[in-house]
Amino acid sequence: MRKCVAAVVLAASCAGNPLQDQAREAFEQWRQALLAGDAERTFDMMSSGLKSQWLFDRLSAEDPEAMEFRRALAGTPRTDLDLWLEFNRKNPAPRAEVLPATVAGHASFRELYRRYFMQSLARVRQEFSTIRVSEVYPDGTGATVSVRNSQGNTEFYELVAEGDGLKINHYRGTVRHLPRQ
Repeated sequence: MRKCVAAVVLAASCAGNPLQDQAREAFEQWRQALLAGDAERTFDMMSSGLKSQWLFDRLSAEDPEAMEFRRALAGTPRTDLDLWLEFNRKNPAPRAEVLPATVAGHASFRELYRRYFMQSLARVRQEFSTIRVSEVYPDGTGATVSVRNSQGNTEFYELVAEGDGLKINHYRGTVRHLPRQ
């Protein structure tokens, strides 16, 4: 009887966590979209928070393409963008507030991202072609995926549950490993 119980416990502990599997698959799909040069798909696989922070960073740096995007917006989307930008500048936080739907859903925002994506495609392909998922750590909001890069360092990416699945939400940084002595 003890052997039977031990076998059941062992089998249960070895079974994959569905959230881990889902996070690993979502990350790999995002990575494959990056490598394929699919700007539309990578944009769709980013969380609302990541898209918002990305645009806030571009506008705060007064990047010429982002500033042109802002100037070209008219009507309600332009007003909403200006109010959003001013709010985020006056209320610094670790992350910008989520973009208003009128801006986030505007076709020119998607086009702005696509232009930046295509400009950095060679670097992105080089960087993401060699990474491999090491571990997936699920939590209450989604999961953190750790990957090993070509230099042998560990990088962390956060995924959150949003809309129809897990979306890339944050790059948490690199942990450099010290050489063994």
